[in-house]
Amino acid sequence: MIFSRRRLALFALVAVTLFLGAVGWFSPQRPWQETTGWDLIVHVNPSSQLEPDIQWLGHSGFLIQWEGVHILLDPNLSESCPPVKRLFPAPRVQWPQQLDAAIISHGHYDHYDLDTLEAVPNLKSIVAPEGLGKWLPDSLRTGTLFHPMIEDRTLQVGALKIVAVKAIHSGARSHPFGSTSPALGYIISNGQTSIYFAGDTAYGEHFKQIARDHHPQIAILPIGSYEPYIVLKHHHLNPRDAVKAARDLQVDLVIPCHFGTYRLAFDRPQTALPLFARLADEAGLNWKMPELPGMGGPQIVWRKP
Repeated sequence: MIFSRRRLALFALVAVTLFLGAVGWFSPQRPWQETTGWDLIVHVNPSSQLEPDIQWLGHSGFLIQWEGVHILLDPNLSESCPPVKRLFPAPRVQWPQQLDAAIISHGHYDHYDLDTLEAVPNLKSIVAPEGLGKWLPDSLRTGTLFHPMIEDRTLQVGALKIVAVKAIHSGARSHPFGSTSPALGYIISNGQTSIYFAGDTAYGEHFKQIARDHHPQIAILPIGSYEPYIVLKHHHLNPRDAVKAARDLQVDLVIPCHFGTYRLAFDRPQTALPLFARLADEAGLNWKMPELPGMGGPQIVWRKP
């Protein structure tokens, strides 16, 4: 029995080691251009400054500065997202004097990173699906407001209106396919322009409904962590799904996310963006990767000639 247990433990250790090796745990961080596949794309049409000001923090994290309001979306600047490591260094963010809100789409560790939220200076509020407040550490329970959201609930943050919308995804904290807490997308609007932040979602008819109800001009859509597709198509968009969703949404501009930062599925981190770029080009879709704070570029819009 002892021998069998030792063999089982050894087998488990080898399996875990092989898995961590496959997802890059033992590999050094590389430049973002390599891990995201940016260096595999033919770059065209340098763009002007995006209005509103949107900066990418890697993975699904963004800093939006708009109408005097400073908002974070699913920020994760941690060096690891258990059980995987960050593939490129976290950007060097110049934080504003006050961050009005961190908007969280769902409870998975790669989107609801408590270490990052604790490290953000002067965070006024957290906007997140109902049920996620119980995970907040004591440091965020004092001086930081928590706004629980459900689908169609509206919140005003300064000059910006936030509306929670449907997402097809699990929102559970510790189980990848559980559903004990909802997953949401969000519409962020100043009354004239609207941004749709999808968080994590599978493809579905909800994109057409969001287009009818909210008419967003900009969509922030996930494109990575989609293999094996037969399983993950029920939880994530792949690049082809993202292009299809953008056409359903009838948006003017797409900002891709959820790629190149943590390896969370069997697709290679540098695969999603070049594939999305090609498919977006074929569809005549405008897209942009915003600047990484303190790391330069890309500031590129891809347009079909």
